[in-house]
Amino acid sequence: MYILLRSCGGLGNQLFQAHYALLLQGKNSSSRIFHFHSTNYSRHAEWELHGMPFESAPWYFKFILAFRLPQVFYRLGWSRTESLRFFNLFLLDGYFLDSKEYFEFSKEELTSTQYRIKKALNLDAPPAYPLLLHLRLGDFWENANQKRRFLDSTFTLQAPSTEGAPLETMTNEEEFVEAYLREHSLDRVWRIVPTRGYTGLELLRRMMSYKLIRYNGSTLAFWAAVFSGASLQWQRCLDDHHYVTQNCMLLDRLREVYGVDVTEMND
Repeated sequence: MYILLRSCGGLGNQLFQAHYALLLQGKNSSSRIFHFHSTNYSRHAEWELHGMPFESAPWYFKFILAFRLPQVFYRLGWSRTESLRFFNLFLLDGYFLDSKEYFEFSKEELTSTQYRIKKALNLDAPPAYPLLLHLRLGDFWENANQKRRFLDSTFTLQAPSTEGAPLETMTNEEEFVEAYLREHSLDRVWRIVPTRGYTGLELLRRMMSYKLIRYNGSTLAFWAAVFSGASLQWQRCLDDHHYVTQNCMLLDRLREVYGVDVTEMND
């Protein structure tokens, strides 16, 4: 059997895609995984999982993947998963963020495959720090005003104390958040962990060093919790139709599949 994987997106998405491909391979250990990573998106993201045992897809497999048949069937409701099987070909094309994708796999298969990825990527740093507030901004919002309103809600709900060492926050828009903290006299309470220039794997390793991660729907933060055993928390400070809330609820439904402790914070 041949598994053809079309991947896309950043490292968090790539981990879901790779995990699913390896789960299928586990059902048939003689199968080979051929891989093609698409960068044909507005948010450019390179493939970072070079440690995975995937083979570069030759042109004829890329030609097949170009039709995106799993996505066509999935969106039309003809398939319940983002994978399709044609004879001895398994086509994978999706984000694999729906819990129903994993019904056919046992708990042992899920956890052993997660361990396989963790070992291949040398992700073994134990959590050492108590708390990280991870703020994924950028393409989650349309403009600066929306980001400011989100930060208003976030830091109001955090109810930080002015005593003790500053709490740590990590964001993909450090200058924006730093200016916000200064403007609201929160820079003595919150400290930005500088991660500019990090690769996705470097960022993942840094996030794995926290025992508790408060986040707003980052798939990479979710995987940090998968690999480290950290707990996750999220705040419903936006309406239920907002992309951030939808993403948090989607990942929330995966907590049992991936063995992650996820809770929703109360106001």
